[in-house]
Amino acid sequence: HPGFLVAWTADWQAALELATGLWPTDAKRIEGLEGITRALYRWLDAEPQWSAVAALADELLAQETLEREEIHEIVRQWIRPGAG
Repeated sequence: HPGFLVAWTADWQAALELATGLWPTDAKRIEGLEGITRALYRWLDAEPQWSAVAALADELLAQETLEREEIHEIVRQWIRPGAG
C-alpha cells in the first residue's frame, strides 16, 4: 500500500488531506484514493504510455531538451486524448 512506503508517506498524507472535500470519512477517502491509484497504475502500465516514454527518452538522448510542442507531437503519436 502506498501509504506504508516511507518514501510516499508524506504524499499519501497530503492526498488524504486534499480528498476531504471529495469523501466524507477517512475510510471513504482511503477507498477513493486507492481506486484512483489502481486506475492510474493500470493506465500507466499499458503499452502506449511506455512507448511514449521510450520515444521521449530517445528524443532527449538526441537533443537534450525539447520544447512543449515537440513533446506534444511525440506523445500524441502514442497516446490519444480520451483513450484508456
